[in-house]
Amino acid sequence: MKKPMIRISMLLVLCMLLSFGVFRADVRAADKDISGSVEKLAYIDSNNKLVLRFASFSDTGYTYEVAGITGSVSADSCRVEVNLGSSFKYKTTFVLKVTDKKSKDYIKVSYYSGAGISGSVSGKDNKIQSTWTLNESHAKNDYTGYQLKAANVSGALKVNASKVSSSGSVRTLSASAGSVPAGEYTVYTVAVKSGAYGYGFGKNIKYVPKVTGFKLKPDTKRAMLTWTAVKGATGYNVYWKKPGSSAYSMLIKTKSAKYTKTGLTAGKKYSFKVQALYNDKKGDYSAEKTCKVPVVPGKVTGVEFTVNNHGELIVTWNLTKKADSYVVYAKPKGGSYSKLGTSKSKSYKLSKLDSKKTYSVKVYAKKGAYMSDKHSKAISINPAKYLKKNRQRILAKKVKGISYRNGKCIYTTKNYTKEIKEAYVNYENFKSKTKYMILTTLYTQETSIFQKSNGKWKMIRTFKIASGKYESRTPRGRHEIFKKESAWVHPTTKTMYVSHFYKKASYHARPKWRKRSGYPVKTLGKPISKACVRCPDKDAYFIYKSIPLRTFVRIK
Repeated sequence: MKKPMIRISMLLVLCMLLSFGVFRADVRAADKDISGSVEKLAYIDSNNKLVLRFASFSDTGYTYEVAGITGSVSADSCRVEVNLGSSFKYKTTFVLKVTDKKSKDYIKVSYYSGAGISGSVSGKDNKIQSTWTLNESHAKNDYTGYQLKAANVSGALKVNASKVSSSGSVRTLSASAGSVPAGEYTVYTVAVKSGAYGYGFGKNIKYVPKVTGFKLKPDTKRAMLTWTAVKGATGYNVYWKKPGSSAYSMLIKTKSAKYTKTGLTAGKKYSFKVQALYNDKKGDYSAEKTCKVPVVPGKVTGVEFTVNNHGELIVTWNLTKKADSYVVYAKPKGGSYSKLGTSKSKSYKLSKLDSKKTYSVKVYAKKGAYMSDKHSKAISINPAKYLKKNRQRILAKKVKGISYRNGKCIYTTKNYTKEIKEAYVNYENFKSKTKYMILTTLYTQETSIFQKSNGKWKMIRTFKIASGKYESRTPRGRHEIFKKESAWVHPTTKTMYVSHFYKKASYHARPKWRKRSGYPVKTLGKPISKACVRCPDKDAYFIYKSIPLRTFVRIK
């Protein structure tokens, strides 16, 4: 029983010791080297001081030590400058250790005291440039390379660009990708050897990148300028060169990366360029851009609504000088304008409008890609009401005239309705010296007879006819019945009920063979006669017997 008792006693003693902190466990790992994760700027200055600027990694401050020299740095400083005094030696490596007062995390920075360097820094053409030389030319092998870094002048360290090279005396940092915004920087140029920082210098500059992405778009009496915004810029100067001028002059100062110059003269050339600003510091000029202000048409006039030959609602206007196309806009009552379409003629079909709504319609003239800045007078319409009010005109427009092409008569076997025929003769307001009028539509091969009733022409008779063929066309136009003959008698044929309306052109029955009945019915409904209008026998007789002389005749 003795061995178990001894073990229990040892455990009790151990617990007591732990409770009093005799054997306190270190819950923290060993002090951590975080050198690789902290941004640093380090060099030896011309007075042999070790200079270090670093990004903050502590809230409580730092201690430092190098070559037996120690010191303290506040949490908001993040800058160490150590004068080694008698401890300084040429071609010697020194290690500076900066430790977090609380966590004991630390960074180590190595310095190598090779030959000194001196130089200058400038910013031009989207590049920050440093030029330097070794103070002792014979010591050119003291270093293995050089480092160039641009950092903000003050405040928490932020390195905006960096570059390392192994040879040469001129190095540049490109800002074309926006890596270095406009602002005030300290540019550090430092010699390095095997990971250790040698002599170097820091120079303050105000840097403004060159404006890129500059575009110029001409439009009606104006030019629209845009460019890529320069990060950090406080504004931009826009310059221009007027027509006939050899020099640029200041146009405007703006904070925006775009500007529109108005009031330009059509047909004239203008040139522009832009520079970015950082307070009082000016950047390099952008590329020059030149444009010719386009010549555009003027205001469209004569806008009105009408219907086409198919009875469709259209908007028409006068042709505008210099225009090669027109753009039609419409807006419903209480709404906003939207584009209906484009026309190269002087009319546009309004088929996209809701017939029950009221619209305002306006037209712009256009030449090439450029549209006039002035639109026509806006006119209003309700399609349904307009079409109802103008129904007679719409129907009348459906009546087409015959055409002749390539030795043929262009006609149809279809008929116009009574409504269309009456609409046509009344819309045209034909006058007759009698109470009758005759309409012959050669396109449909029809003749219709109208009688006046209550001031309107009413159709009382209609029938198919055969008009003149291509070589002997029926004379179109306005005529009247001026002579009648009971018959034309020829050696082999006889033509009855002849009513003359133009010279020998007449309405008459189908010719009949002297010994046989008349021509078959198929000779009606197509152009086949010698200028006359052949009619069914009973209809030719009606004209001959019932239609008085001086009755108006319209051949279309």
